[in-house]
Amino acid sequence: MTVNEKENTHAVLLDRTGVVQILTWSTDGKLFGMDVSECREIVKDKRITNVPHAPETIIGIVNLRGEVVTVLDLSKLLGYIKPESRHDPVLIRLKAGNQQVSIKADVVYDVIDVKKSEFEPPPSNLTDMESRFISSVVVVEKGLAVILNSRQLAVP
Repeated sequence: MTVNEKENTHAVLLDRTGVVQILTWSTDGKLFGMDVSECREIVKDKRITNVPHAPETIIGIVNLRGEVVTVLDLSKLLGYIKPESRHDPVLIRLKAGNQQVSIKADVVYDVIDVKKSEFEPPPSNLTDMESRFISSVVVVEKGLAVILNSRQLAVP
């Protein structure tokens, strides 16, 4: 391989135009994803404190590095029937401006590269709640991932 061929190959590997990195996870048996740039951090093994009289979409609050962060129940937010979770929760903290918001996941998988052309519009038969929070769907190795709109999650 010549020097030019090596440089061209290297340039192709670094060309990320048209590619979005998606964090994938499952919650209550459903596969979700979100642009990784909209995620602030992933936190395991945190005790969630219940908040009396909170809406049913809020699981509780957690202290993350001195900040009180609201934990949202994604299944209830989307109106799904929630099976009993057998996993210790993993929290995905969102970049949500001044708001401190996270969502509970059962298992966090990978950050994957997805071409923008591979995203499909959400199905037309979504409920109003689903339409508010789901921006698109994409086929990934683990199945059909529902891509969430984090800006809407920040204001449930």
